[in-house]
Amino acid sequence: MIKTKNNVYALATLAATASFAQSSVEIYGIIDQAYTNTSLAASDPSGSIKVKAVNTGTQSGLATQRIGFRGKEDLGGGLTGLFQIESALSAGLTKLDDNRDANGFGSRPTFVGLSGGFGTVTLGRQDTPLLKAVVPQLAGGANNMVGQIMWSPFAVAGTLTGLADVNNGSTAMAGAIADVGLGRIARQTTIDRAINYATPNFNGFKAELQIGQSDVKLTGTGVTTTVNAKTDDTGLNVQYASGPLTLAAATHTQKVVANGATTGKNSNDYVGATYNLGVANVSLQYGQSKRTEGAAEAYKNKGTQLGVQVPVSANVAAFGSYGTGSRTFDGADKYKQTSYQLGASYAFSKRTKMYAVYGNQQLKGDSTNTTGDKYKETQYGVGLNHSF
Repeated sequence: MIKTKNNVYALATLAATASFAQSSVEIYGIIDQAYTNTSLAASDPSGSIKVKAVNTGTQSGLATQRIGFRGKEDLGGGLTGLFQIESALSAGLTKLDDNRDANGFGSRPTFVGLSGGFGTVTLGRQDTPLLKAVVPQLAGGANNMVGQIMWSPFAVAGTLTGLADVNNGSTAMAGAIADVGLGRIARQTTIDRAINYATPNFNGFKAELQIGQSDVKLTGTGVTTTVNAKTDDTGLNVQYASGPLTLAAATHTQKVVANGATTGKNSNDYVGATYNLGVANVSLQYGQSKRTEGAAEAYKNKGTQLGVQVPVSANVAAFGSYGTGSRTFDGADKYKQTSYQLGASYAFSKRTKMYAVYGNQQLKGDSTNTTGDKYKETQYGVGLNHSF
């Protein structure tokens, strides 16, 4: 009887061990801090109006700080369950901020899903297929520094009060960065309440589809106004990889509908390619974004970026990019944009590296009231990056 019990205990232990072996949970993250200096300058063509600002301090430079938990479980029959909970870390490393959209718990991609021979289906807060196509082809990666026309927003709304005075009354370049067209060209990056489907890899081809919807309805007795608002997101990418060549194309559309009328629509399109020459990896990217409000065009942005990554040695890597494009506001205010960024890193280990980045981006053009307006941002930073 004792022997039988021992056998039962042994079998139970083996079963538990096998069960644990079928699942895994990982804690991961990035800590990144850089000392940066950012200079902004704007002027009208006569030089009679000038605005300048200088901001120094620490920030996440090469990558956005984060901490996350992800795991997989073998469900049998070729089916795998998966999850991810990822949160942004505040710059001071002291807390997780209460603002979920910025630094709260689960503020970054947080989802649950299933994968198998059919591909992968995930539900929750997720990166867009647009972002997944753009970021791997950025020479400087998804860094937070000035100078990548595909990725770096302008800081007008956050640092200056806007260029209304510089434009002698034009408000085209004031207000919220994204909605007035001063955000990154690859605007739509992460959305809530999303359902994503990623195909398996077919001879180098793969694709991902995303749909998302957020509805708000308010009705009631004695209520004079019925609120019926929703936001619809649809995104798609197609990617191909063969040897040293990668190709990507993506699109994303976001519509905001209130009481049956479309009040805002954001459209993004992207194509890009990279080729590994051995001594360097080169990339070419093109993107455009447009926002309409009702029947009016709020802005239209276009940009092309050429990039290069060079593995100088086993520990040293360098990168650079140059981009040109245009930004049109309200169909009337037209500006040409030039951007460039240079950077280098030294790896102490696989997880810790030191880096330096310099970037510059400029707008020159005509508003409805003046000709020859100028706006320029320059930034440099030196920092440390540790991943775990």
